[in-house]
Amino acid sequence: MKKYVPLLLIYLFLISPITWAQTNSLDKKITDIMAQYEAIGLSVAVIKNNELFFNKSYGLKNKVQSQSLAEDDLFRIASISKSFSATAIMVLKFKIQSFRIRRSH
Repeated sequence: MKKYVPLLLIYLFLISPITWAQTNSLDKKITDIMAQYEAIGLSVAVIKNNELFFNKSYGLKNKVQSQSLAEDDLFRIASISKSFSATAIMVLKFKIQSFRIRRSH
Protein backbone atom coordinates (compact mmCIF):
# COMPACT_ATOMS: atom_id res chain seq x y z
CA MET A 1 0.00 0.00 0.00
CA LYS A 2 2.81 2.44 0.79
CA LYS A 3 3.90 2.45 -2.84
CA TYR A 4 0.59 4.05 -3.85
CA VAL A 5 1.09 7.23 -1.77
CA PRO A 6 2.89 9.03 -4.62
CA LEU A 7 0.11 8.12 -7.04
CA LEU A 8 -2.50 9.51 -4.68
CA LEU A 9 -0.58 12.76 -4.40
CA ILE A 10 -0.07 13.01 -8.16
CA TYR A 11 -3.81 12.48 -8.62
CA LEU A 12 -4.52 15.11 -6.00
CA PHE A 13 -2.59 17.74 -7.93
CA LEU A 14 -3.21 16.77 -11.54
CA ILE A 15 -6.92 16.18 -11.29
CA SER A 16 -8.09 18.68 -8.68
CA PRO A 17 -6.81 22.26 -8.92
CA ILE A 18 -6.16 24.08 -5.64
CA THR A 19 -6.07 27.70 -4.52
CA TRP A 20 -4.12 29.27 -1.70
CA ALA A 21 -7.31 29.38 0.37
CA GLN A 22 -7.51 25.59 0.14
CA THR A 23 -3.98 24.91 1.41
CA ASN A 24 -5.10 24.35 5.03
CA SER A 25 -7.50 21.69 3.80
CA LEU A 26 -4.72 20.33 1.61
CA ASP A 27 -2.35 20.12 4.58
CA LYS A 28 -4.96 18.10 6.45
CA LYS A 29 -5.51 15.74 3.49
CA ILE A 30 -1.78 15.16 3.09
CA THR A 31 -1.19 14.50 6.79
CA ASP A 32 -4.18 12.13 6.79
CA ILE A 33 -2.75 10.24 3.80
CA MET A 34 0.65 10.09 5.50
CA ALA A 35 -0.92 8.65 8.65
CA GLN A 36 -3.00 6.13 6.70
CA TYR A 37 0.02 4.82 4.77
CA GLU A 38 2.53 5.30 7.59
CA ALA A 39 4.69 7.57 5.41
CA ILE A 40 7.69 9.03 7.21
CA GLY A 41 8.13 12.10 5.05
CA LEU A 42 7.28 13.61 1.69
CA SER A 43 7.50 16.85 -0.24
CA VAL A 44 4.89 18.41 -2.47
CA ALA A 45 5.49 21.00 -5.17
CA VAL A 46 2.82 22.37 -7.52
CA ILE A 47 3.68 24.34 -10.64
CA LYS A 48 0.91 26.55 -12.01
CA ASN A 49 1.35 28.74 -15.10
CA ASN A 50 5.06 27.89 -15.13
CA GLU A 51 5.55 29.25 -11.61
CA LEU A 52 5.99 27.55 -8.27
CA PHE A 53 2.52 27.73 -6.76
CA PHE A 54 2.86 25.51 -3.69
CA ASN A 55 5.91 23.98 -2.03
CA LYS A 56 5.89 22.23 1.31
CA SER A 57 7.54 19.29 3.05
CA TYR A 58 5.92 17.03 5.60
CA GLY A 59 7.35 14.65 8.16
CA LEU A 60 10.92 13.54 8.74
CA LYS A 61 13.96 12.98 6.56
CA ASN A 62 15.66 10.91 9.26
CA LYS A 63 13.38 8.98 11.60
CA VAL A 64 16.19 7.85 13.93
CA GLN A 65 17.54 11.37 14.50
CA SER A 66 14.08 13.05 14.23
CA GLN A 67 15.30 15.48 11.55
CA SER A 68 12.50 17.41 9.87
CA LEU A 69 12.22 17.38 6.12
CA ALA A 70 12.89 20.73 4.39
CA GLU A 71 11.60 22.01 1.05
CA ASP A 72 15.10 21.93 -0.46
CA ASP A 73 15.96 18.36 0.60
CA LEU A 74 16.62 15.99 -2.30
CA PHE A 75 14.99 12.60 -2.83
CA ARG A 76 16.19 9.60 -4.79
CA ILE A 77 13.58 9.16 -7.49
CA ALA A 78 14.00 5.36 -7.78
CA SER A 79 11.00 3.56 -9.28
CA ILE A 80 8.55 6.41 -8.81
CA SER A 81 9.42 7.65 -12.30
CA LYS A 82 7.50 4.70 -13.76
CA SER A 83 4.25 5.49 -11.94
CA PHE A 84 4.66 9.21 -12.55
CA SER A 85 5.18 8.63 -16.28
CA ALA A 86 2.18 6.28 -16.43
CA THR A 87 -0.03 8.82 -14.67
CA ALA A 88 1.13 11.63 -16.96
CA ILE A 89 0.39 9.46 -20.01
CA MET A 90 -3.12 8.69 -18.68
CA VAL A 91 -3.82 12.39 -18.12
CA LEU A 92 -2.55 13.24 -21.60
CA LYS A 93 -4.67 10.47 -23.13
CA PHE A 94 -7.75 11.79 -21.31
CA LYS A 95 -7.07 15.32 -22.60
CA ILE A 96 -6.66 14.05 -26.18
CA GLN A 97 -9.90 12.05 -25.94
CA SER A 98 -11.72 15.11 -24.54
CA PHE A 99 -10.39 17.23 -27.39
CA ARG A 100 -11.51 14.67 -29.98
CA ILE A 101 -15.00 14.46 -28.47
CA ARG A 102 -15.40 18.26 -28.43
CA ARG A 103 -14.03 18.53 -31.96
CA SER A 104 -16.40 15.90 -33.35
CA HIS A 105 -19.53 17.65 -32.00
